[in-house]
Formats: sequence, structure tokens, C-alpha cells
Amino acid sequence: MKPEYAGLIDKTTVLKRAYTVEVTNFHPVSHKVKVFERFPISRNEKITVKRKTPPDSAVEIEDDTGVFFWEESLNAKQLKEYKVAFEVVHPREWYLE
Repeated sequence: MKPEYAGLIDKTTVLKRAYTVEVTNFHPVSHKVKVFERFPISRNEKITVKRKTPPDSAVEIEDDTGVFFWEESLNAKQLKEYKVAFEVVHPREWYLE
């Protein structure tokens, strides 16, 4: 994705990241699954992370690690998609991957 330049005065860059995690139950019976993911955590006051998806109300996010999870039962042959999206705002002269 191409970075966006946020402001003329504050000279920041916005990196937008979004992806989908797919889980399929290939078993002939239902199974309980727990899918772990994490948001990046900024250790620098000049870098901010804005969480977009999932909303804070949908999952419990550990503040110090950014780890969260979804937990549910999937029926036999069921496919479930979990979406994650966030933005990282940092000074324009810095290069982040």
C-alpha cells in the first residue's frame, strides 16, 4: 500500500494496513476455535496506532502487547473470516515497514 501524507504542518505519514484471517473447520463435527492476533504497539510518542477493526467493544485487547482473540464454535465445513485493520501515523522523514 502506498503511504498517505496526512498534513502540511505536522508532516506525518499514515500507513494503512488491513487483512483478513480465514479459518475453516475441515472436521465432520463442530469445533471450538480461538484465533489470536495483535495490533502493533507504539513505544515512541511520535508514532501512534489507530485501531479500526475489530472495534474495542468486540474483543478484549491487552494494552501492553496488543494481543486479542476471537473465540467461537465453527460447524463442520464452516468458513469464518476475521478482519483486522489499523493505521500507523509517524513523522514523514521516518521509514517504517
